[in-house]
Amino acid sequence: MKTTDRGKLFTTITAGIIGMASATPVRADVARAQPNIIVVLCDDLGFDTFYGIPYSNDMDFDGRGPDYFTEARKDPDYMPDFSHYNIPLMRDAEIIERPVDQRTLTRRCTEQAIDFIRTSRGKPFFVYLPHVMPHAPLFCSEDFRGRSRRGLYGDVVEEIDWSVGRLLTTLKELKIECNTLLMFSSDNGPWLHFDTHGGSPGPLRGGKGTTFEGGQRAPTIFWWPGRIQPGSVVSDLGCATDLMATLAALTGAPLPTDRKLDSLDLSPALVGTGRSPRKSMAYWTRGELQAFRDGPWKLHVMKRHPVEYWRVEAPAAPELYHVEQDIAEAHNVADRHPEIVERLRQAMAAHKADIDPVPDQLAIRLTP
Repeated sequence: MKTTDRGKLFTTITAGIIGMASATPVRADVARAQPNIIVVLCDDLGFDTFYGIPYSNDMDFDGRGPDYFTEARKDPDYMPDFSHYNIPLMRDAEIIERPVDQRTLTRRCTEQAIDFIRTSRGKPFFVYLPHVMPHAPLFCSEDFRGRSRRGLYGDVVEEIDWSVGRLLTTLKELKIECNTLLMFSSDNGPWLHFDTHGGSPGPLRGGKGTTFEGGQRAPTIFWWPGRIQPGSVVSDLGCATDLMATLAALTGAPLPTDRKLDSLDLSPALVGTGRSPRKSMAYWTRGELQAFRDGPWKLHVMKRHPVEYWRVEAPAAPELYHVEQDIAEAHNVADRHPEIVERLRQAMAAHKADIDPVPDQLAIRLTP
């Protein structure tokens, strides 16, 4: 078992996109060879190595060519010229290609992850593979161009599906699939502002940037042969923050005791030995607590426009939804259940009183 000089028991890699902005003091090295790049070294974030782009793939647009938003809303198959986005591809703190051919990113990040898995065989490892796609602007390789009837967005998803398949095949070839947990999810709902280039929430209301279920509830798959029953469906409540406690329980790692943690162990629900311990959920966006769920009941005290999520909308009165019976959040029943409204308002107040307020982290920009 390899232990690094930081005392870690896992070798780790992140391959894909990594957000650089942080509200906490971190060491930052400025890459002087190219302007406007600040590299928060992955060693500071707990990873041994990094391969990918350091910020969102829609940044550094050079102004050439047609407006992506306009073209994307007109043509489901529109793919821009990648050279109009001066995005760097990096290995750790080194720029290895700029602008990166974004059509190749899904394949190249997948290959990096697979190479890492192969070289880590026999040792515990952790691979974080946050694919750049399907964030807009959309790009896919020529091998997948036009493969889906869903337009370019469908092509992108087909390539991500191929990526997952390659990872599963690799684990099986190395005969380590029964000792490897694979998790697949998303950081938010669809970007509805881009129409067909942004995805669909299905029956859910709203999308990215909102505290409606369409913005917060994401499909999540856990795969672990021999431990997780194939085809099983867990309808219990869980949150991405729960992965910390869940992985700690599964690996025997201790959780820190010097701070409050919004993380619960979901492993009993995953392996079929119990229920999820999470019964409530606080819905934050842009540094603001807008909604709260307890059991099947969800209360909105503030909200954002379902599509143009930068527009804050204050309802005339709190809105209450039963999100098990009304998954679309279409029927406000606050008038019929004033006692539940009050209980959830008190729960929100208790939650806010129990945490230290933090600024809107999306508004923070690192500067040299």
